[in-house]
Amino acid sequence: MPKIAAILLAAGRSSRMKESKALLPWGSTKSLILYQIESLESAGFEPIVTVLGHNYEAIQEEISNCNVEITINAQYDRGRSSSIIAGLKALPSRSTDVLFISVDQPRTKGILTHLRQAWANSDALIATPSYGNNGGHPIIFKNCLIPELLSVTEAKNGLREIVTKYQNDRVFVPINDPLVLTNINNLEDYNLASKIFESTNL
Repeated sequence: MPKIAAILLAAGRSSRMKESKALLPWGSTKSLILYQIESLESAGFEPIVTVLGHNYEAIQEEISNCNVEITINAQYDRGRSSSIIAGLKALPSRSTDVLFISVDQPRTKGILTHLRQAWANSDALIATPSYGNNGGHPIIFKNCLIPELLSVTEAKNGLREIVTKYQNDRVFVPINDPLVLTNINNLEDYNLASKIFESTNL
């Protein structure tokens, strides 16, 4: 299968959680960010670029033994788009397709592998996993879109602008796992996501 880079976004303040989402417990003994990195590695994504910002010292220490490229986004307060651009600029090469995943979107190896395999058999410019009739995350973009991805802004809704522009060149990949739609914004989301994860990964 073709190489796909992964950009793991973990720079935000986690203001609604009041603690770093990246360091929340997940699975047996792993933190959320360690779980995400392990899932990406196991599914064959490389290189993995991790974008840090708020509380980066503690998170950097947590992942110090991981085989990832770490970049610090000093402008993380400007929004997610600034981290997307920081991650793209940190890629060793812009000749690979790229997946974007946020640290608050825990995904299993199975979800990521399924998405990667479907992408390898598709001519689409964008791939999105889906559960039921709803699109989820993470999203893969063809490398030819990187110049446009480097121009995303919060004012233009970040990645959504690119996804909307190329919606006719987008493939939805059905995956029978509700985690595809999970996004942890607060403690209630975290507790619900943990229950879903435990019930589907016995």
